[in-house]
Amino acid sequence: MLSRHGNRQPPHSISGNSGPDEASPETHQEAHICRFCQDEVFTAELHQRLLSSQNQCQRTESLKYSRSSQDFRASVLARCRWCQSLMSGILTAAHLDYWFDRWNASHSDGSSMDDEQDDVEMEGLENDGLGSDDESGSLEDDDRSSRELTLSLQDFGKNLGLLSVEVTFIQGHILDVYTMIEVALELSWESHETDVGESLPDLKGSRAVQLTFEAFSETRSNQASLFRSLPGSNNLASDDQAKGASVSFAPYRNRLRYPFSHTKISYQYKHSQGPSIVLHRSLPQNVKYVALSYVWGMNQTYVLTKATLEEKCSGLDLSRLPKTIIDAIEVTRRLGFMYLWVDALCIVQDAGEDMKDEIAVMGTIYRDSAVTIIAANASSSIEGFLRVAESPSFFVDPFDIPIMTKHGTVEYFSVGYRSYYKPFKDPINSRAWTLQERILSTRNLIYSYDGLKWSCQTCERNPTGPSDAPLMFPRILSNDNFGESKDMALNDELREAWLDIRNEYTSRKLTYGRDKLAAISAIAFRIAKESGWTYLAGLWKEHLFLDLQWHRDPPSTMSRPGKDDTTNPLYLRSTEYRAPSWSWASMDGLVVDPKEGGDPRKEFHFRILSCDVEYQNIASPAKFHFEPVRCGTLVVEARVIEFHWRWADPGDETDIFLLDPEQGISYICGEANFDAEEPDLEPKETKVCCLAMSVLNYENRKRLPVEGLLILREKEPELFRRVGFFKVYSTTMFDGVSERSVRII
Repeated sequence: MLSRHGNRQPPHSISGNSGPDEASPETHQEAHICRFCQDEVFTAELHQRLLSSQNQCQRTESLKYSRSSQDFRASVLARCRWCQSLMSGILTAAHLDYWFDRWNASHSDGSSMDDEQDDVEMEGLENDGLGSDDESGSLEDDDRSSRELTLSLQDFGKNLGLLSVEVTFIQGHILDVYTMIEVALELSWESHETDVGESLPDLKGSRAVQLTFEAFSETRSNQASLFRSLPGSNNLASDDQAKGASVSFAPYRNRLRYPFSHTKISYQYKHSQGPSIVLHRSLPQNVKYVALSYVWGMNQTYVLTKATLEEKCSGLDLSRLPKTIIDAIEVTRRLGFMYLWVDALCIVQDAGEDMKDEIAVMGTIYRDSAVTIIAANASSSIEGFLRVAESPSFFVDPFDIPIMTKHGTVEYFSVGYRSYYKPFKDPINSRAWTLQERILSTRNLIYSYDGLKWSCQTCERNPTGPSDAPLMFPRILSNDNFGESKDMALNDELREAWLDIRNEYTSRKLTYGRDKLAAISAIAFRIAKESGWTYLAGLWKEHLFLDLQWHRDPPSTMSRPGKDDTTNPLYLRSTEYRAPSWSWASMDGLVVDPKEGGDPRKEFHFRILSCDVEYQNIASPAKFHFEPVRCGTLVVEARVIEFHWRWADPGDETDIFLLDPEQGISYICGEANFDAEEPDLEPKETKVCCLAMSVLNYENRKRLPVEGLLILREKEPELFRRVGFFKVYSTTMFDGVSERSVRII
């Protein structure tokens, strides 16, 4: 993996074909490395140093070498896999530098690339759009020329340069074997001219190329003590994977705390009698139990009801239990626990009050479990999760490297880089209810598409991915006394965590839209408790200015009603009331927010006068956050303008364009995205109102854009509902407009 400009990405592949006039050095074909690498890099001396560092418990071992650019190119053309991987990193880094420097140059003075776009946007374009076709064509031309102007494989043969390489082998934190290889490359040129007269870029100092690989033992090796074995596909049969869970869980067992469960019913497994339901009052003090998080699907019929409670307390019918629950019983037993909490069997499904009470303590149920089993790879309860896992995939395909030993023999190890965890491949990550179950659990044992994973409040372990991979899941702060803290940094972290969690939550699906606020209420309650903030139907009073500026994530393709194949389509607005229109909970689909520090945003003639929410059960303040919303009203003072509008064209990353009321229908002055499909909205029949909230105060911009709420009038005077979010390209559109009081429901 290449680390460049604060990001990481796989290097682009290169062609290793040599032309007819190219001379290829002698190559070790079986080993796939050149003679230089065999004689100067992966030597018996290196092998001995790696063994010595391992025996002396040193965590790293390094070597350095240098080569001329022309020799290095010859090895690349000879298909030396090691040299090819380094060349891929160098060329990719140079190409990224070109675009990074070009972007910085465009923002270094008063005339920026953004200002050029402003001019296009404000010139009064006809209905053929914003001229994106011409712009994309020029970018493609720039892309082709940039590859010629930055660095190419040919430059290494035509110019004299020096490549300096430092290779560091790193041992894992748990295993005393080498798991990672870090490479730092510096490239300096004695002659710099290209065919087009440009200077070749030096890559050294802060511009040095940083690459990271994983190292694995190779199956042909007679000794696998230096490097770990590749976890393969983690193909474990049901019984073996349950045993594997027991082994994986063992190192964490001594860290567990076992608080008393607040649930009324738990699930008990007795070896002699089989599983049964046990009532809360029958549980021992400080009971140790496991919780299950899984996808119900549409076929789960064996659930707890008022009529079957007594029967299930006597015993459960194993032949009717879904496969996922049977697998969870087996894992629970293998882990050495006697009790398992499963919502379908521990909540009376046809008792409304019981359901409401259990939802109110859902966060506590999962937080207090010894561990939560997450059946991530099952799309329904009937599938089960103890199954053969997928083989690993790679960002950098592994290749073999031979290394000599002092005995004159050759051993092999593999170099590559596995792909990061792909959440979309686990069905559980598409369901809304399961998000808070994972986040609020103290410890998670995750049965994923590619194997077993561990996640807790302090660490993550994913044997099927690289050890330096980014976190698989967002975390919420766990300090129970956080509400008493005055540390602003911690408040910022909590705010950031909420936005990440909320955005992830809105990308997931719910069977019943009425659960939109309920399915995240346990997280909201936890944050309210720790921060002292006031919760307002999915928003926070203390961050209301920014929270009100949520918007549907801009689509990458046209998303107007009736258009298919969109990344974040317009869903029909629900006829069942969930939340006020100014809350993200009133619509379906992924939403995003402006984050603190994320852009230079400040209030633009905007003031919040009041924001009130009424819940259906206002007589129970202790359950305030878990009750359905009855209504909510937002009162603000702002500048409002009415606009004509038209649908955007396919390929535009917006839903509609706003048209200047003074200049006519051909003059585009802004754009907007709708929150949901509004059947009564048609361009020729309906104007939209833009309520200005913030100005984006970018440096070196001639025109500053204004953003705010897209609203529609209701029948009552000065009463509106939100229907979207807009951006107008210049503050001048609001010149001369007076502030007025507006109510939004």
